[in-house]
Amino acid sequence: MRIHMPVSSYYEWKPVPPDVDVSPEDIASGRVKPAMDRPGAWNMRVTVQADTHVDVMISEEQIIKRIVDQAMPQQGYRALTRRQAVEHEVAVIHMPVNAHHESVKNVEVHDDGPDEAMFRAIAAPYLTAIHGASQLPLISSAMFDRLLAGYLEPADHHAHKDHLHARFGLASTGKVTS
Repeated sequence: MRIHMPVSSYYEWKPVPPDVDVSPEDIASGRVKPAMDRPGAWNMRVTVQADTHVDVMISEEQIIKRIVDQAMPQQGYRALTRRQAVEHEVAVIHMPVNAHHESVKNVEVHDDGPDEAMFRAIAAPYLTAIHGASQLPLISSAMFDRLLAGYLEPADHHAHKDHLHARFGLASTGKVTS
């Protein structure tokens, strides 16, 4: 899946000025990170105001693994739909390092659709893997059916676009066909 988002600003990493002290809070918040090209130095995240775009490529394997990951006991047995998994990958994984969500002006989605055979192949081992504490399968057959139904839920590129538009506070396209 390819997601193209025109944005009004983006993040860039610049050297921290020598007169600025980096605090543990700065490090923990992700506002600074070690400079890879200057040992002992730090880079800080700055917002650049300029029209550009963010392109996100998400493989079907990534989408399926996100759904399976969220279904694990440690994650609270959350059953994500394919749309929700895509939203997580874009909003939680990619956007925080590329641009603030308020800078998104539009979302374009190019999607080849779900791959049921791949989903079954990736999720299958979790039906027989046993959780150490409960001695139950990591994914029960009932949960597997629920996950598969959510993964296969009809959603064309308009539905994905509207779902992401809602996440980023943009107007709906009005063309949901799911």
